[in-house]
Amino acid sequence: MEKYITSNLKTELGYFTLKSIKTKITYFYPSNDKSEKINNNHLHINFLKTLNNYFLKESFSFKYQLKLIGTEFEKKVWQEISKIKYGQTVTYNDIAKKVKLFSQGNR
Repeated sequence: MEKYITSNLKTELGYFTLKSIKTKITYFYPSNDKSEKINNNHLHINFLKTLNNYFLKESFSFKYQLKLIGTEFEKKVWQEISKIKYGQTVTYNDIAKKVKLFSQGNR
């Protein structure tokens, strides 16, 4: 089993947990852990810098490899979400059409 590298980050939106396996990000989610613990890992340090630059409106590009974990449907949704550009508005309906949610009999 692959080992996760974990960091807790403080951002302008609150605390988040970042997890990665080797050189790929696997999870980034809001955290109840109010301590900032940044793993001394090149990926985590660079991700935090990129995130801070994003909040400062200095950079709008996240070029990190992701290791998508989930069902095939979840992976399709995440792939579509990753195509949304900074400032672009997309509805749930737009995403559902692209992943062909409605053709599966779901509404």
